[in-house]
Amino acid sequence: MALIFFGSFHRAAGWLGGVSAETRDKILKILGLTLLTVNALLYALPLLRGQGLQLPVEFSAVAYFAVPLLILTGRGKTGAWAAYSGLMAGFFYFFAMVLRGGALYGAYPLYSIYLSMLNHGILYLFGLIAVRTRLYPRDDRNILAAGIACLASWALTIRPWVEEPASLLIYKLLDARFIRVILPQLSPILALPVYYLGLVLVIGLTFRVFFSINRNQCRSCDDMIPILIGET
Repeated sequence: MALIFFGSFHRAAGWLGGVSAETRDKILKILGLTLLTVNALLYALPLLRGQGLQLPVEFSAVAYFAVPLLILTGRGKTGAWAAYSGLMAGFFYFFAMVLRGGALYGAYPLYSIYLSMLNHGILYLFGLIAVRTRLYPRDDRNILAAGIACLASWALTIRPWVEEPASLLIYKLLDARFIRVILPQLSPILALPVYYLGLVLVIGLTFRVFFSINRNQCRSCDDMIPILIGET
């Protein structure tokens, strides 16, 4: 089912790339507003029920709000972050779902899984359309690095209010949990610097992949072509 969703959003991106910019903008605006509204309600409901405050912390969860907000309000220089977030969050989610979906999400209610696929699919659609309609300068990697730094800072700041942070991927990465589990015999003084350097290099590699995809998909783009919504 995840593969069907993944392929469907690819087809949708191809179709949207062939319609007029005005029609594409209207559709993406509706999708962005839907994504933002649905997830705002999902995070607000536990608080309204007296179950406590829940905050988005994972990369994808933050992207549910950041990407549509950046698109709907006119991104300016933050357009690269919206495109990168949507593309990476969507691709790696569906990659994991296709390979290990049952093991990763088998304990979740069925409606929750389909809603998650829809959310990530919309993010992925935004990313695909963005990289095909706007050529981003490589200097925008500084924007991407700043976005990653802000995301990590946000996760560390709200950690006291997050339920079961040890179960979330972002905290496993920040805490070097994988190194502690796989190689517990290594001294943290030696292992941690190597781990964090490797993590930075991997993130940097995703930046290079993003710009390579952008140049491959957008060979005929002009830097001044409007991207998505409200940018001229």
